[in-house]
Amino acid sequence: EQVYVDGQVANNNFHKADLQKLVADKKAAAYYVYGVHAAPKTGADLVSIESTLDENIDVTMKANNVIEIAVPYSYEKDNSNEDVFFTLNFRADAMATVRANNESNGYLLESDLGNPDNAEDATQFNVANGKKLYADGRTGGQVNSIIVTSEDYVANESGKKNEYTIEIKVKEAETGDDLLSVGASGATATPDTNRDVNLTLPYGSTKYPVKLDIEASKLATVYVGTSSKIGELKVDANLYDPEKGYDLNSDLKILVVAENNQAQQVYTLKTTVAENFFDVAKDQWYYDEVLKAASNGWINGTKPGYYEPNGTMTRGDFALIIARIKNYNPALYTESAFPDVESTDYYSAAIAYCKEMGYLGGENGYFNPNDPITREEMAKIICNAAGVEQVTDPTSPYADDDTIAEWAKGYVYGCQAAEIMMGDESANTFDARSNATRAEAAAVLVRAFA
Repeated sequence: EQVYVDGQVANNNFHKADLQKLVADKKAAAYYVYGVHAAPKTGADLVSIESTLDENIDVTMKANNVIEIAVPYSYEKDNSNEDVFFTLNFRADAMATVRANNESNGYLLESDLGNPDNAEDATQFNVANGKKLYADGRTGGQVNSIIVTSEDYVANESGKKNEYTIEIKVKEAETGDDLLSVGASGATATPDTNRDVNLTLPYGSTKYPVKLDIEASKLATVYVGTSSKIGELKVDANLYDPEKGYDLNSDLKILVVAENNQAQQVYTLKTTVAENFFDVAKDQWYYDEVLKAASNGWINGTKPGYYEPNGTMTRGDFALIIARIKNYNPALYTESAFPDVESTDYYSAAIAYCKEMGYLGGENGYFNPNDPITREEMAKIICNAAGVEQVTDPTSPYADDDTIAEWAKGYVYGCQAAEIMMGDESANTFDARSNATRAEAAAVLVRAFA
């Protein structure tokens, strides 16, 4: 109903002849859009129904339009005294409507489509009152059967309707009361024969607050607390919560109660923190420096418990470490100092601080924060940040002196004289253009600042 010229809505008095001339002169194109009322769909079958999001529920389409829904023992409210809700993934013929046949006059049922993102808007089913299925608590009423009607259905006149009877089956209660594993901060442990769980957290981990990842027997209930008495453990306040931060500074008791609410076992969680990174061995030349830098809070691992000493150190990360050592205030550096560093990057404030202090610079106006830092670049930053004087006339030049950039030589030999960066002493080489490893970075930082 609208005419557009150059992307703008034309005045209603825009003449048809003018538009036709524009089209004729190939200065405009005319498009005609038609809406056609399609014939209604006639299918009224329930194509499939299953429990995709809850593996504890089994749904079977049986003969004679019967749907059997088998739920765990604890899902039946009469057994657990609690409503346990679940959603279903069902699909009907195109444009068909799926409703519950009950006192709510055909309550509309919504599928979760097998996607967790749809679960909140899907119909919430539960079982109560002697194996009866309800929709959305009591809102949708009892679901005696499911009615599928075609798009062209008109009651008692035309279209198709199919009815599917619901049969609820409650499974036998599970009897398992085993604790399978406990995980935290990337570490996992299993119980020993004394039902003790000895969990070693990665180096640098804190013991509070810590989220626990607990695996137990199927459908068992887990309680976590400090009391060794079952009566004091088995209370709602101690129900295991995967989002809760637990205090592991002292031993915790873990009670696992089987679904049948009869079998139960108590386990003891004992937690320690590793004394070192898992990949930093005591016989390595960089062992003391890495631990010193880590204990000072200058460096972190690449993942829980691992330092990756032979990995490369990026320019952005090295700038961040220098800024930490200098006790900079990141709140004072909210603007990026280089066009290739976003102000939201975790190292942005540190780079801005280091640039302001004259510790580092960029190349052609860019900093390249994700590039590995080279040994000669590291030497420059160390000299500037630690106040090490440049040496322009070294007494013992490196054998590969000609590979050191002219701008870097004073810094390299300054670090040599201060015994901060020595290079390969047996070969008398510095290897200036090679990327510095994370182990080398830790050693240099400790020698310069510790």
